Amino acid sequence: MVVLVIGGAGQLGQAIQFIAGEYYDINFVFADVAEADITNPLQLERLFQKVQPDFCINSAAYTAVDKAEGESELAIIVNVDGAMNLAIICK
Repeated sequence: MVVLVIGGAGQLGQAIQFIAGEYYDINFVFADVAEADITNPLQLERLFQKVQPDFCINSAAYTAVDKAEGESELAIIVNVDGAMNLAIICK
């Protein structure tokens, strides 16, 4: 079984990496923003074709709460549009 973890370099992605070794029957593939920019559907599609995951965990997000008000457009692009892009590809 292959599990693709989007946002693999973030806090949640690193926590999953920490425990991944305990699951010998799962091949975890960790992708950070350079490999899996969730705002770029074409890049996501290429990654999914390459990895062929059985499951995908989205741990990518705009998490700078103190900046989100001033960068609301970017926060929406990542947390709403990006999550939608990923959901569409997963479907």
